[in-house]
Amino acid sequence: MDKLDQYRQITCEFLESFASYDLNAQLIFDRERDRYLVFHNEWRNEYRIYGCAI
Repeated sequence: MDKLDQYRQITCEFLESFASYDLNAQLIFDRERDRYLVFHNEWRNEYRIYGCAI
């Protein structure tokens, strides 16, 4: 496994761990273009929560 693949794996594991604390967090991975996103799109009481967390 070369360094780039290792960094990709570490990044995915970190984001999965980060998102595991919020059940409504959505993970979006584009491994071809090395783009990773943790996104929130939910309602809390009468407030809409949406946007990029990381």
